[in-house]
Amino acid sequence: MAKGLEPLFSELDGFIHSQSYEEALDTCDKILAQDANDLEAFQCKVICQLQLGKFTEAVALIDRSKHASTLAFERAYCFYRLKKHNEALDALKACTDRSVRVLQLEAQVRYGLEEYERSSKLYEELLKTHKVQSAELKTNLCAALALSPTPSTCLAFVEANQETLDSSYEFGYNAAAAALSSQDYARAEQLLGKSEKVCRAALAEEYEEQEIEDELAVVHVQQAYTLQRLGKSEDATAILQGLLKRKPSNEAAWAVACNNMAALQGEHSLFESEKLLKRAANEKALSLLISNQRRNIFANQATVMLNMKQLDHCREEIEKLRKAYPDWAQVVLIQAALLYKTKHVAQCEELLKSELEKRRGDSAAVAIALSLAQMYLNKGETARAVEVLGSLLHDNPHAGVVAGLVQLASTGGASASTTTGGGVVHHLRDPTPVFRIFDAIESAKLPVSVDPARVKVLKAIAQFKAQHKRYGDATALYKRLYALDTRDLECLCRLVIVCSQSDASETEKCASRLPALKDVPSLDGEALEKAASSQKTRRVPAAADTTTTTTTTTT
Repeated sequence: MAKGLEPLFSELDGFIHSQSYEEALDTCDKILAQDANDLEAFQCKVICQLQLGKFTEAVALIDRSKHASTLAFERAYCFYRLKKHNEALDALKACTDRSVRVLQLEAQVRYGLEEYERSSKLYEELLKTHKVQSAELKTNLCAALALSPTPSTCLAFVEANQETLDSSYEFGYNAAAAALSSQDYARAEQLLGKSEKVCRAALAEEYEEQEIEDELAVVHVQQAYTLQRLGKSEDATAILQGLLKRKPSNEAAWAVACNNMAALQGEHSLFESEKLLKRAANEKALSLLISNQRRNIFANQATVMLNMKQLDHCREEIEKLRKAYPDWAQVVLIQAALLYKTKHVAQCEELLKSELEKRRGDSAAVAIALSLAQMYLNKGETARAVEVLGSLLHDNPHAGVVAGLVQLASTGGASASTTTGGGVVHHLRDPTPVFRIFDAIESAKLPVSVDPARVKVLKAIAQFKAQHKRYGDATALYKRLYALDTRDLECLCRLVIVCSQSDASETEKCASRLPALKDVPSLDGEALEKAASSQKTRRVPAAADTTTTTTTTTT
């Protein structure tokens, strides 16, 4: 410290402690005017600029100085806050140490680059090696794990950190995101309810209800999405309408709410959906979203243009999507829908067949195969639809594909077609081709014990065979499935039921494995008989077809 600078440093210390950063900057300049090489004053000036959000100025200041190597971390932090994540990663290479703050910043930068696995590994290193045990770090690790390819790892982490679930609503929100990625919607609903409760309790004493609702916007958007996935579209719509009316300050939550409301409306209220998606696609909101959320908004814009018959605009949006997301199956589906709508059926078929061949074994193949099968059904070519779905099952065990085949094999009596809310469904007069497909899937020597998706498929096949009175085949398959998991009581119950149709002794043997009923009150048979006879039957209306090509997104 140069002689005579003590009063200025004392003044600077006071400004820093009172968080008067503009005044502190002036004092730093006074000190540096007297001693341009004073590192402490220079560091204080950079920190003040960071506190004031002057990140671009801070980078320029560091780069002009002789202290760039000393302030490598601060330079990397500036790039991170400017959302220049690649530059931040390059700047971090100049940090010679692997301290806690460097690891934390790198983890956040990797998260910003959507490198979720690498981000989570860095957070795990901080927890295990550096023993950093903060709720904030656990929340960030939970967020990275939730978006990684294995969200089940996140749920296991949540189970091991229940105390954080009780204290941090953000932790519960991230846990719910993992449950959504795992398609465990009931668990997601429960976690989001917990998150809301924790948030309200934490903010109740210091904030007004309106401020709490604003803070909870991101949770409410996720709750609406969860309800939609659970088939409770009216409840989801009510939540989103309330959010759109209040317009939360969280731009990302607002954009996702607009997108999801448009998706829920489907082909109804297209002009309103167009407005909502324009709001969602504003530059500021898009900068706060991850790539999956942005592409869903763009895809929905293209779909709305298609439904509004703005075909040239739709083609332009499809081209943009193809360039930005060349491997995304949703772009193929929108392009196929455009070709079909403009009567280019042969081109539509060729596109879907080509893409299906390229994507066999990939999860996107299911949506493409279902679209191709639907196109064949629209043309009345049911056998070709069955062929497409059957070929897919060998590579992609998917319960939805089995459900489609089951419907095609269900003749509904002597009729070759039935009418649903969505139009005419053509059935096979002879379900034998479907049985052949199912027999091939069932007989394949595959590691079903480690493949829950295939287990689900085999259960659907067993149920189908039982419905078609192939009780021996259904019994053999249920036995195989029960052997994989002897805790599966539903499977055991179905095994007992199908056995009872063909083998009394085997039925008794299987039934003996059922757990004993406890605390069951005595039942009055005569009273039950009277109660049953007094019940009126009522017709259950057919469900309307609510399928849309729009895509919702999670926050």
